[in-house]
Amino acid sequence: MRRDRQTGRWSRNRTIPNRWLPIGVAVVMGIGFMAPRDSSAFTVEVSSGQFTGQTNVYSSVTSFSISIEVLEPLASGAFVNPALGDIEFLIRGTLDPTTPARMANPLFTGFAVDDLATLRGQDFYDLGNALSFEIAGGADLTDGLQVSELVGPGLVFEFDGRELGTGRYHPPILQLFSDGTGSLRNSNNTGGINPFTGVEVNAMVGDEYIAELTFDPAAMTLVTPEPGTALLLGLGLAALGTGGRSKRPVTDRADGQRRRGHRRHLVRPRLCLSGSRELREISRRPRHDESDVDQKINIPTRPAIKAQKPAPSTTPRSIPRTAERPSSDIGESDPLAGPPVASLEGTIV
Repeated sequence: MRRDRQTGRWSRNRTIPNRWLPIGVAVVMGIGFMAPRDSSAFTVEVSSGQFTGQTNVYSSVTSFSISIEVLEPLASGAFVNPALGDIEFLIRGTLDPTTPARMANPLFTGFAVDDLATLRGQDFYDLGNALSFEIAGGADLTDGLQVSELVGPGLVFEFDGRELGTGRYHPPILQLFSDGTGSLRNSNNTGGINPFTGVEVNAMVGDEYIAELTFDPAAMTLVTPEPGTALLLGLGLAALGTGGRSKRPVTDRADGQRRRGHRRHLVRPRLCLSGSRELREISRRPRHDESDVDQKINIPTRPAIKAQKPAPSTTPRSIPRTAERPSSDIGESDPLAGPPVASLEGTIV
């Protein structure tokens, strides 16, 4: 409760929830999850939607995506078989009838090869895989890493997902060139019995599928930049610093208005439902408050109209005579004629 020095009236402080609190908590928690990745690792991501053109030379690749987590800081320099974290890829397509897999099993018409769930870190290289690219010195990495910032000419990026002894035909090899061209093919995967064909895999590069790619080197982004940690941290702390809830005085003034800063600028009329917040506030106010506020609320009313009786008419009104019926034999009037009616002239029919 606080008292107004001018009017001497008491008012309650209304507590209003702080809308920025959930945002601040989410930002600070998000920073905790991504801060280590910003400083010590980055993720290379390539998908079919990033390319401006795709030509299926052999078989048909319908979609593909590759994601590689590199456990090193994003900076200028060469990355030749760097330390890796998660490796994920998925290639889908249909096979030509002359591919080794389909010739071994004609029902092997399509494929959808993904990464091995246990293929992480050094295990990736132990299967014969490779990853290599080099970031040019002075590259602006604030907006991420584009293909045009890799050292060329010629081959500037290669991901070889070759697998030895796994019995799979279709793990990929992806190559990107500085002139905006690239290729996606099956790698030279050998060894192991394939469960669908029942024979040992012996597929050379391009024996299963070949897709030629085109792209814009300056527009194609391999590494997406992370949001600035300092900026997010500042926004989160600012939102948390305002506190969970804020208080604003809501005082009825003598002119019937509320104080500035509140959404409702006029005192609501006293016509409210029983049990509402406005009615509870009114019941706790002094009696003289009600008269002051009621004087300021002008509710237009329509003037009462006094009902008046119409003046009696002086013009005589004639009533049409009904056809006379003959009386019965015993001298009584006909019951169908109805009771006798008095006319304005005083005669009886």
